[in-house]
Amino acid sequence: MENSQGKSVGQTFKYTNLFLAIILAALATPIVKWLIIHGGKVGISNPNAISFCNILFVGNLCSALVVLITVGWADIWNYISQLNARTGLLLLGNLLIGTVFAPLLLYIALESTMVTNLLLLTRIEAVAYSILGVLLFKDPISKMVWAGLVVITVGVVILALVQGGGKLTIGDGLGILAGILYAVGSAIGRTILKDTRIAGFIFTRNLLGGIIFFWLAIILYGAHHFAEAFSADLWVVMTVYAALVVVLGQLTWFRAVSTLSAGMISAWSTLTPVLGILFAYLLLHEVPDMSQWIGAVIILTGLSISQIRPGLSVTTFKLVDKGLAGT
Repeated sequence: MENSQGKSVGQTFKYTNLFLAIILAALATPIVKWLIIHGGKVGISNPNAISFCNILFVGNLCSALVVLITVGWADIWNYISQLNARTGLLLLGNLLIGTVFAPLLLYIALESTMVTNLLLLTRIEAVAYSILGVLLFKDPISKMVWAGLVVITVGVVILALVQGGGKLTIGDGLGILAGILYAVGSAIGRTILKDTRIAGFIFTRNLLGGIIFFWLAIILYGAHHFAEAFSADLWVVMTVYAALVVVLGQLTWFRAVSTLSAGMISAWSTLTPVLGILFAYLLLHEVPDMSQWIGAVIILTGLSISQIRPGLSVTTFKLVDKGLAGT
């Protein structure tokens, strides 16, 4: 009886990790834009301190700090000291693509397009990641999965063109490019995780990603660009955001990936864009227009088709690890 209860509790914990990770992934983009618009409501005394660049820079450093406090310096140093040249280069590529450039493009896109648009357009990541899986990892993909990926692509193209009046707008284009870069970063991260520790990987990627982005922005825009980045109240808010959304989201996702089947994770993760649209409505009062509803239906249909497995011998498309991509 006790063994049965313990097994039941264990199963509940596994699904709790998955559902919490999905909710936090869906919440990430809407909450960033909400902070930009309503930063003063959470105690930010200087409105200029809340900017996309400051959030990306401070958010990454705070994420690394939370991991350091949680895990301890000894484990982090042990991870760093055991890095070989190959893993180090892959880590550098992952953090540049997934922690610096992809989020930067996404944040720039947020300035000119709706969160709802980006939540749907970045689903192109599933297509890009699946193609990379075939090319780099020889992943077998069923015909139904390919059909689903084609439908997703059609939905993304229709949504982007309708929203832009027949042309691809800069904001939507950056959102699509960000989704592709997230897929590349995740593919690199998949290779790294074969022989590395999760906590050390998260710490190193976020820390170096924040530092590299800081100096890149200084070179491009000048030292004054981060003049407001060291406001104490900004760091307090970003530490809370990093702990609850970024780090907790990554850790619960990793635990779900390690304890549940890829098919189960893929199927339930189709809820991410749905929840994201819901959060965008609740936090930002964004009401999807007809083109977005049509795009959402097509894209979600494609995601659903990609979960149909005609036989156990065929592997369905593996869900992208958003944590590795620096979401």
